[in-house]
Amino acid sequence: MEEESLKCVFRADIIRLMYTPPENPADEPEHLTRYLAEPIAATWRAFDRGRAAADEFFAAQDHREFDPHMWAHIARYEAVLSLKGEPEPKDWELKLSHHSGIEIRKDGFRIKVGKAAGDGPQSPGRNRARTNFVQQLGLLQTLFTVDRANLILYWRILKGELDLGLCKPKGLWNFRSQPKLEWRQPVRFDPLAGLRFPTADDTEEMFGFDRDAFGDEEASE
Repeated sequence: MEEESLKCVFRADIIRLMYTPPENPADEPEHLTRYLAEPIAATWRAFDRGRAAADEFFAAQDHREFDPHMWAHIARYEAVLSLKGEPEPKDWELKLSHHSGIEIRKDGFRIKVGKAAGDGPQSPGRNRARTNFVQQLGLLQTLFTVDRANLILYWRILKGELDLGLCKPKGLWNFRSQPKLEWRQPVRFDPLAGLRFPTADDTEEMFGFDRDAFGDEEASE
């Protein structure tokens, strides 16, 4: 009897994790963003702590001249610690590379997290693995998870506030070129109210980062 009960719980977990695409493909951006609400909220909390840690580092000593590369590195480092410390149970998995690259996985989706640059997410550079990621290439993905996708969750500071956006890349990006996206879903997150999506009344502003000012640091992830 106890074994049957455990099997039922396991099946319930599988059902809970399964992603069902929307009937109208045009609804995919918001539909998928809502499905990924938990890891997106965790990412917001992580970088909210990260940007506070980076600000504190430069404010602590007068001789520390502001450096955008170092600020972003501290913010990302603190964000990684925050994501590692997210309480269990959770329905997503955190994958980290040796250079603090952040990837979140849930139900066949792979979400790379990175700082915004210029007017969109970072270029994948010349690395073959990153290029394959944005081109949605992958044998297992193509054969067995046709409704899944590689996604990019970017973050930026806009008017002093942390701002996120989820996007679905497509095609080949030329080095330092404009990103090729199937769609982009801006996301606002409030710790009390949860996810919020910009409406027609919201003003969507250009990104505040200059791509050339950051070089290839983030693109090397």
